[in-house]
Amino acid sequence: MWQTVKNKLKIEQVSGRHPICVYQDFLAQGFVYNMVQDVMTHLNQTKKEPTKKINENRAIGLWKDQLIDIVLENDNKQKLHLFKKMEEDILRSVYLPRSSPRNKRKYKHHNKYKQNQKPSF
Repeated sequence: MWQTVKNKLKIEQVSGRHPICVYQDFLAQGFVYNMVQDVMTHLNQTKKEPTKKINENRAIGLWKDQLIDIVLENDNKQKLHLFKKMEEDILRSVYLPRSSPRNKRKYKHHNKYKQNQKPSF
């Protein structure tokens, strides 16, 4: 959860210096996180193929891009149409989890910390 909030939603990037602006940005990011998780949970329960997982990065990006258009739309039917379109876009952005790891990495321990083994002057 915290990795999503910090790195994907970029909660540390605020739009102003005044405390009320920082607080407002913090609450807005919390709202976006809760809404994205709600939509992803709903879509995960209604999708046809349970093995596929929704890509959270893509879902957040689509949500941020299309939410303003949905909110600013006056016609309720058009709002519903835009929301359904966003859900379809999110459902299309899935990935298949790997069943097993590929090849194991081989570490060369003799030069793992090469910077620490420099000769002194």
